[in-house]
Amino acid sequence: MLILLISMQLSAQVGISVDKSDPDPSAGLDVNFINKGLLPPRVALTAINSPDPLRAPAVGLLVYNTAIAGISPYNVMAGYYRWNGTRWIAIEAPQGISVGDMQYWNGTQWVGVPVGTNGQVLTLNNGVPAWGGVQLPTVSTTAISNISGNSANSGGNVTSDGGSPVTARGVCWSFAPDPTTANNKTTDGSGTGIFSSNLTGLTANTMYYVRAYATNSTGTSYGNQLSFNTTPFYIGQNYGGGIIFYIDFTNEHGLIAASGDQSTGAQWGCWGTFIGVASIAVGTGQANTTAIVNGCGTAGIAAGICDQLLLNGYNDWYLPSLDELNLMYQQRNVIGGFAYNNYWTSSEYSAVNAYELDFNSGNQGNGSKSFLFNVRAIRSF
Repeated sequence: MLILLISMQLSAQVGISVDKSDPDPSAGLDVNFINKGLLPPRVALTAINSPDPLRAPAVGLLVYNTAIAGISPYNVMAGYYRWNGTRWIAIEAPQGISVGDMQYWNGTQWVGVPVGTNGQVLTLNNGVPAWGGVQLPTVSTTAISNISGNSANSGGNVTSDGGSPVTARGVCWSFAPDPTTANNKTTDGSGTGIFSSNLTGLTANTMYYVRAYATNSTGTSYGNQLSFNTTPFYIGQNYGGGIIFYIDFTNEHGLIAASGDQSTGAQWGCWGTFIGVASIAVGTGQANTTAIVNGCGTAGIAAGICDQLLLNGYNDWYLPSLDELNLMYQQRNVIGGFAYNNYWTSSEYSAVNAYELDFNSGNQGNGSKSFLFNVRAIRSF
């Protein structure tokens, strides 16, 4: 049980402690605890210019106010106050909410001034400080549309330039919330008004966060944040200049076939010369094609036709390997446009023969490099 010890000296000093210590000679009241505080009376003040609810408070009277009351500039906030004979004086300065908040004296007490924005100037209006000058632009983000596995559309609307011309605008995006122009972004003109943006190079089946942005001489502001998920890729999807016929285990990469044949009768080329492209595996068609083109200068050969192809904006087509062509055969009805003929692969069998696949029977074989077979190009994504 705590025993409260009060010691009183002849000088009428009062000491309150748990260890019977004498009050300090300079103190009329000395409260000595190492783990407790002093709790003054708690009252609900009504205004700084009214003593209520106290009656005739003495000058210097200290209370803790529990109320938020009154009308500015005589309002009170929760905290410690002392009576100066005519009004209550706050012991504590008003507390800010954000970094950069300030205070000014309104004639009766200190009042907070919320932080402004970059580039604003603090001005006085009848003695009251307020922010003015050039502000950041105001921009909103347009709803996401036309979402695919690797792209989407958005944009924004710059409704105010903040007093300085908007020199850049667009959208920015990221895997994480609150993207900035330090992340991926588009640049879609300048000035105020509505603009459209194309987000490209996205990853399939992934969530993205998007915000419009606008920049003026003060800085860059951002619109409301939106989020969306890109769609998964699927077999038969029109994408990347052709039709997807294979998707690997990541669900993000695969192979695309041209929608039609590039030749109905081309040689493999360089009969009698072993190029050294014996690989038949998925993923080797591009390297095979490059080696054939570099090792065989004959014009119009199957690999050269694919290597030089520019189709639907893409120029990285190649002649498929045997396993890649077999995947095409398995999806032939999805891709469409195949003839019931033999098709060349980029896989070499010998100096005189190369692998081919019969799209009538599905049989794989090897034919003379001088034979005229069909050609269908593919590309990777």
